Amino acid sequence: MKRTLLKQIFKNSELYSSQSVTVAGWVKTVRDSKTFGFIEVNDGSYFKNCQIVFEREKISNFDEIAKLNVGASIMVKGNVLYIVIQEFNSKKADMSPDKITSMDMGYIFEELIRKFSESYNEEAGAHFTSRDIIY
Repeated sequence: MKRTLLKQIFKNSELYSSQSVTVAGWVKTVRDSKTFGFIEVNDGSYFKNCQIVFEREKISNFDEIAKLNVGASIMVKGNVLYIVIQEFNSKKADMSPDKITSMDMGYIFEELIRKFSESYNEEAGAHFTSRDIIY
């Protein structure tokens, strides 16, 4: 596998966007929940860390990875999500009160709660927000 330095990815983020890359480095932090986790990695080539997202459904050794210690050396292959982050920082993602009504924001919030509730196998409707609270 050809390794890509973090310095190259951060300096040419549009070039690497949605591309599959292999990065290697040392674990700075590890956080996990029941279904997914995050690892921050740095290879020493750049001052910023790279965040790795890993999902229980996609890897067989989720629990082992979630127990990695700070300073452990890892190599990871995955896709760069630069475009996703760029879109969230654009004007298209502006969710200020003058762009989205309180009712629409309530529906957005409810949908997020529903998605996360389902990921934790909660029963249908457990996330439901009463209409009199939204209106």
